[in-house]
Amino acid sequence: MILLKNTSEYKKIKPQYMKYIDAAVKILKSCYRDKILEIRLQGSVSRGEEIPEVSDLDVLCILTKDNDTIKSNELLKNEKKINSEIKFLTGIDINIVNEKYLQENYDYWLIVCSDSLCLYGNNKYYKKEIIIDGKQLAKLWAPDTQYLIGHYRKCLAQTVKENEIRKISRLVGKDLIKSFRPELMKEYNIFHKTIYESCNDLCAINFTYSEYYISLLDQYLNPTNNKKEILALIDNVENMRNEQITT
Repeated sequence: MILLKNTSEYKKIKPQYMKYIDAAVKILKSCYRDKILEIRLQGSVSRGEEIPEVSDLDVLCILTKDNDTIKSNELLKNEKKINSEIKFLTGIDINIVNEKYLQENYDYWLIVCSDSLCLYGNNKYYKKEIIIDGKQLAKLWAPDTQYLIGHYRKCLAQTVKENEIRKISRLVGKDLIKSFRPELMKEYNIFHKTIYESCNDLCAINFTYSEYYISLLDQYLNPTNNKKEILALIDNVENMRNEQITT
């Protein structure tokens, strides 16, 4: 069994991020008013485990019932403004969901309840601890690696701006490491929220492929604008996956 412990706490949020968080909450309240059930802060910033200039700010707005979750022009404009001003982090990502979506998607419900804190609302979607079978969690949180590989190859083929290529580079490192986490959950009942802890365990358990895991972590921490380097890493991961399937 795996214990998912919610370690997010308001006191762990660094003071330098508060003006961006407050700005996001303000604009969300202006856009959605009485449709809002909760506004939550997710991820590493809420846990005090963010990596400066690497992590981003994840804000989630949960609307009541089945209200429309399409971002308004006002929200898009202000989200862009916050992203142009934000310091210390790579940016802010504001997501909108409704209660119906959470009720129908247990995998995402788990993420919200086990890794976020309430900024506004009644804190309905908070669980201090959730105990779940490792095989069940692996099934719920197993990304489609082949889809990710194809998606990022396509993104790189269509992207020319250096800053956009770096963003893809970071996502390649982050998402492809995450794609190996289900093996830790299923076989060893191990789960870590941080990428570097997951990488350490993957290296310890499957040393043969440790070079690839470390390369993915480096891509996340030190993104490049070199397309050939990113594509070579993607190819290595695909070959590694194929080897694991055939052995």
